[in-house]
Amino acid sequence: MDNADLVSPQFLAHRLRRVLRLLRTHAEDIRTAPVGDVRADRAAFNTVLLCAKLSRNGHLEGEEGVDALLDHAEARLRSDAMVASLVWRPGLVPCLAMATTLLNELGRGDPRFDVLPQAAWDTSFRESSERRPHEVLEARWAARQSGAGDDVRIPDTSLLLRKPFAPMTETADLGAYARSVFCVTDFGREPLPAKPLPRDVWDVLDAAVTWTLFVGDPERLAELLLAAVYAGMPPTPAFRAGLCALLVAWDDRGFVARHGAGGDEHDATGLFFAICRGNTLAALLCSELMKREFHWPLMSGSGEGGEAEALLASAIGPDAARRVAAQVGSSSMQVLEGDLRVARGFARRDMDDILHSLRCGPATWAIRCAAEWLAMVKSVAEVTRRTDHVFAATGTQPASTGCGAGVA
Repeated sequence: MDNADLVSPQFLAHRLRRVLRLLRTHAEDIRTAPVGDVRADRAAFNTVLLCAKLSRNGHLEGEEGVDALLDHAEARLRSDAMVASLVWRPGLVPCLAMATTLLNELGRGDPRFDVLPQAAWDTSFRESSERRPHEVLEARWAARQSGAGDDVRIPDTSLLLRKPFAPMTETADLGAYARSVFCVTDFGREPLPAKPLPRDVWDVLDAAVTWTLFVGDPERLAELLLAAVYAGMPPTPAFRAGLCALLVAWDDRGFVARHGAGGDEHDATGLFFAICRGNTLAALLCSELMKREFHWPLMSGSGEGGEAEALLASAIGPDAARRVAAQVGSSSMQVLEGDLRVARGFARRDMDDILHSLRCGPATWAIRCAAEWLAMVKSVAEVTRRTDHVFAATGTQPASTGCGAGVA
């Protein structure tokens, strides 16, 4: 594929249709999986979520086999087993309410499932499980959509009200951050609320995209890019590099999978369940880019990406890095160099890379975080040295922390 075609509407639409074809091929696997197979339940939900948002964007028109696909997903999500789950485990109501709300959006109303979630919302038993902040936001979104509540507050402990730095954040928490953005923007229908400030959210997502390139998790990358679109983030160099890297990996491998998934250990059905979520997120990203008539900014500069391209190559390989750099442009790659060096330094625990990032052009938010981290490391190293002197004076041997290595 020519670089000029990588993000064209035609090829975005082609990738989207490829995912719909994947879902149609495995629709029977979703329907016939044993009761309690969480993989199939999630695949059914992701199928309905994708179709609901594609329908909203006008991207299901003329697609064949969609009704049959939704029949299979609905058969699983509105089965007697799901009714039993709702009765015996009311804590599941947010997920089931989301599913039935999305099916209603698609014109597939079911009076039983309009009543059942409402009944479950009305009981105190639904509060019998501990919920993380993003799960609270999902529950509140589902309650608003089903008419069972109108709470739009963001929990005080939500990462949305902070500025988490990706290298210091657990991988699952980055996903929680993205899903929180989905909920507070109603999947892109609404702007971000007054708090958090959009600039803060954009900084977090920008750094998280760059970090995820070095983590090697295409599913998480698709999720973060989609959150950036819903948050109204401008197409920064990091966003463009991340998008290109995702599309190149998708085209080369044929699917989008989470880190470590999609290997030879799966049969065809197991592979489908392993890659279903990543592919539905990537397809939804394509749809949102087409809906918003995403235009690639005019590139400034020419030639190779220089040091930034070499940094990117250490994450995604030289051929993919070359294609990404050609699409993003040398000037934008130069702007990205510092953030790439920060990400690689933390991914490899390379102090020299992190120190070098402080001298790579403008002090972006990621570089400022790196500087703050280095100050913390120096403080810890100083405490360690003082402790070492105390141990030396008493003739005992402390355990080595190594935290002062590479810090002047």
